[in-house]
Amino acid sequence: MRARKILAVAAASGKVGFAYLNGGQLHDWGLSVKASKSIDQAFAQAKAWLAYYRPDLLIIEHVDQGTRKGNHTRLLIKAVKEAANELNINCASVVRRSRYPNKYAEAAALAQEFPQIEPWLPRPRKIWEPEPRNVIYFEALALAKGWLAARQKGLGSADGEN
Repeated sequence: MRARKILAVAAASGKVGFAYLNGGQLHDWGLSVKASKSIDQAFAQAKAWLAYYRPDLLIIEHVDQGTRKGNHTRLLIKAVKEAANELNINCASVVRRSRYPNKYAEAAALAQEFPQIEPWLPRPRKIWEPEPRNVIYFEALALAKGWLAARQKGLGSADGEN
């Protein structure tokens, strides 16, 4: 499958975010705190994003095993996938493999590649501070980049496409 328009959706505690790429270029990104509150709200928000952007492919994180994501976050990701299924949009899941020492280093590298998102680059947090909301943009973008890199190497996605 040749996906030109990609919507990558990431979920974390208290937020669900997306990055939208067209032709490998970042065109939009956003987040919803409301979507993280319940499975129904995650489903509705994902469906709205998918209906608006009409991507060729939805990319989500592969969370079946070996992930640190909590059960609620896993269910949010499953709801996003179900929204794609309902709209008949192909979905691929990507195993998140960190190539950087932490999320902030990864975000900085992504901001260099996609300078339009640089103003949203989160500063590294102190141990007692909550994770910055903007991190979710970079997690979604990293999912898209991971899928694109795997496709260039001919590896496909972690568990295939639906």
